[in-house]
Parts: sequence; structure tokens; C-alpha cells
Amino acid sequence: ALMTASQTEGETLSAATLHRALRTLDFALESVATQLGAVTLLAEIAPKMEQAGLREEWIPYLEIAVRLSRNQQDTDHAGEFELQIGTLYRMMTKFEQALQWLRTSHQDFVASDNRKGQIRVLNEIAWVEQLDNQFEAAKEHVEQALAMIDKSDELERAMSYRVQGAIADREQRWQEAENFHRSALMLFERNKDRR
Repeated sequence: ALMTASQTEGETLSAATLHRALRTLDFALESVATQLGAVTLLAEIAPKMEQAGLREEWIPYLEIAVRLSRNQQDTDHAGEFELQIGTLYRMMTKFEQALQWLRTSHQDFVASDNRKGQIRVLNEIAWVEQLDNQFEAAKEHVEQALAMIDKSDELERAMSYRVQGAIADREQRWQEAENFHRSALMLFERNKDRR
């Protein structure tokens, strides 16, 4: 029922669904019989929980999901949950912790041969690095992401341009920063990515 509610509610969850999801996960993660279903639900709602503003209280659920995924040798799901944890730590400006989780996520996406996951996490690593004034490392990681992006994947290309624009901005290369940001915005708008 929660999977259906999550899929029909769109980009964000109602307060009632959010509360019900947390209570359901509390019970589902305790039982071996329901843990795999809980991991599936976690994968579905993780981005929506982050958008709902959950941070520290959401990380323990994701850590359990990482552990359960590893127990099942599911490096793809583990990588996804690690990416989510790294993103949350970045939002809390805990950059060192964020980078630890993101690097582990990258390793898991490589192990599962998940190219899209690798691109996403490379862009996130670069984003954290530019926030932490590690501009050369950020440039290297965003270039790695761009080299892997398929021409049809405009959203990830937009994310890379966003990172490059932020780096150029921080380095006071104003025109270049504006060009990258305008390119990113155009791709986001074309793909109706309001976020």
C-alpha cells in the first residue's frame, strides 16, 4: 500500500504517508520475513524522504538498508543507499562523512556495473568537493562523469554542468559560470525537472 501511495503521490509524500512509512519501516526492518520488502520500500521513498527534510533521523534507516543489501550481495541497492546517505551528510555540511559514503557508493556501483549510478555518484562527489574547496578533485570527478554520460541522458549532463558552473563561480570565472548554469537550466527545463 505504501509503494502504491508513494508512486501516486509524485515527487513528495504527504505528511500522513510519511508518518505511516516510518512506522511501517520500524516494524518491517525487525522481521527477517519482511526485510526485503522494507528494502524495496526504502529504495522507492528515499529521495522523497530527503525532500521532506528528513536528515539525521532518516540515516539510520538507510544504514540498515545498506547492511541488508550487503547481506544479500546486492551491491546495486547498497550503492543507492550509500549515495542517499552521502547526500544527506552533504546537506548537513558534514563533507568528510559525505565523501566516505559516496566513495563506497561509487565502489558498489562499479561492482554492480551500474553506469548510471556511477555517473550520479561522481557528480555528487564533485559537488561535495567544490563545496569543500577541493576544486581540482571536483573538476576531475565531474570530467569523469561527463565522459561516461550517454548523449540522451540530459539530466545527468545538466547535473555535471551545474557542478562545473559552481566551480567556475567559486573560482570567479563569472561568464563561464553563467554559461554552465544556463546550459544546466535549459536541460532541466526541457526535462521538466523542477527541482
